[in-house]
Amino acid sequence: MANGGNRNTNGKSPIISETVSDKVYQYLKEAIICGELRTGERIVQETLTEQLQVSRTPVRDALQRLSAEGLVVIKPFHGAMVFELSQSDLHELYDIRILMENYACQQSIRTITHSQIEDLKKLNDRILQERTDIQECMICDREFHTIACCSNHLNYTKPFLDSIWDKSNPYKALYYTTPQYIDVTYKQHNQIIECFIKKDADLLAEAIDHHLRDVVNAVSKNPLFNYTK
Repeated sequence: MANGGNRNTNGKSPIISETVSDKVYQYLKEAIICGELRTGERIVQETLTEQLQVSRTPVRDALQRLSAEGLVVIKPFHGAMVFELSQSDLHELYDIRILMENYACQQSIRTITHSQIEDLKKLNDRILQERTDIQECMICDREFHTIACCSNHLNYTKPFLDSIWDKSNPYKALYYTTPQYIDVTYKQHNQIIECFIKKDADLLAEAIDHHLRDVVNAVSKNPLFNYTK
């Protein structure tokens, strides 16, 4: 009995710690999205630990999660700061994405395999299943676009796409904060999958254009843009 009690006690520690990290993460994310933390504003860890009455570890973990989503930028010797949004950057990034992803997917449609199409379906289903976890949705979304664009291993195009996708993360994270857009993404991804199955290059180009421009239109209307310079 004593051994069993020790196992239960040891097993609870990471769960409790993760719960605290989750609460700090949600607190900071909501503060960023609603504009309480302005774009470009520095986030001081010591202030947060005192304000929230938590240790440094859950604050650090929460900032790392937000950094992975693109909502926070962590710079060596400068600490963390809220990412900065720009309408012009948003439009430029997604104009480039549309051009590059259309080109890449036109190459992929010739060579994509049944197995890769099944992977696209599984990733899309996972986005729907993990709809409350923005980071997981973004990971699955990134992998979906990677397979769709690079099923035939575009050695020169892939690095450029990776760079653009990285810079798009903050905007996509903002897009996913509205739950209805998870369903929108799921439906639009399914349209892209159907184009690959039918080998319809023209419809594929339209589906990609519609999918990416929908992100631009939705994010442009987000209230957070009211806080940009």
